[in-house]
Amino acid sequence: MFGSVRVIIMAVLFFGIAGAGVYVMKLRSDNAILKANQVLLEQSVESQKQVIAKQQEDFSHILQANKKMNTLVNNLQKDIESMGDDDVLANYYSATEEGLDAIDIQDIIEDKFSVDEDVDEPKDIKKIKLAKKRELAKAKKFFNDQKDKYKVPLESSGGRLSQDQEKQLSDYKSYLDKSDNVADENKRKYEYFRNESS
Repeated sequence: MFGSVRVIIMAVLFFGIAGAGVYVMKLRSDNAILKANQVLLEQSVESQKQVIAKQQEDFSHILQANKKMNTLVNNLQKDIESMGDDDVLANYYSATEEGLDAIDIQDIIEDKFSVDEDVDEPKDIKKIKLAKKRELAKAKKFFNDQKDKYKVPLESSGGRLSQDQEKQLSDYKSYLDKSDNVADENKRKYEYFRNESS
């Protein structure tokens, strides 16, 4: 009787140790899977954060470009007809000639188009005035062409999003929040599992 009880105790003990060994091996494999999943999750979250940061940077560059464009358009919308001839020419030269400051531009205008009615011959005065008219016509054409070129509205300059775009943006933001919550939950489970299996 003691022999059969002893055999039963030994069998229970053997199956208990074997079951514990299988359980430990399963915990180890689950731990390895959790670690691999955690690494992949952290990598995907990090890559998502990089994408979001890049999108925000691109968006800020777009906003800056739009501000520059609006400034240019506002300058182009100045009434050229109400400006003085020398001002139109000065704006034209500053837009088309690189490396010239206001003094250089003023010197160019004076050298090309200034006349002294007492000293210059009437024929020369007429030639200078005609050259100035031609240059003014080129300047006005340039500014009108620039106005037409930049008058076309930009898709991204509207400032407002359509309702569909706003819904997509809010869905994307909620997706990102859920991703962060899932990552936090997985990290918490991983830490708990690691503490319990240690």
